[in-house]
Amino acid sequence: MNDNDINKRRHPRVYFEAADMLKLHIMHPRLNETSFMVQVMNISESGLGFFIPKGSDIKIDEGDQLILEKIEDVQIFKAIVNVDMAVRWSFREKAFNHQICGCEFLNMPSSYKTYLRTFIRQQIRGNGLNPQLSSPKFNA
Repeated sequence: MNDNDINKRRHPRVYFEAADMLKLHIMHPRLNETSFMVQVMNISESGLGFFIPKGSDIKIDEGDQLILEKIEDVQIFKAIVNVDMAVRWSFREKAFNHQICGCEFLNMPSSYKTYLRTFIRQQIRGNGLNPQLSSPKFNA
């Protein structure tokens, strides 16, 4: 990612190491409202990126509408539930053992955005993270 790409981002984004990824429960209306779990690679107040195992029967495509049911592992996220998300991109490649998706939050209440903003600031300050330059790392 170059400096021009970094400056185009609307909101700071925090990337997680594989061991620190958050667990996200998602509902996909096309899958009969069945909830499933994915891992969050990165998050900002405008959206998030996640991955699911490639061997999974779940297929998510660009343009799909999902519902963020809940995020585990972080107390501040317990209040963030049932948020609509639009899949902006989806990537499946034979070399990877998972599918990667990027989603934008839709109509997220301002209180939820405040929770996200607070969490992101805490992560940046507390961990000395550079949210724009770090990149996700995956276990092989």
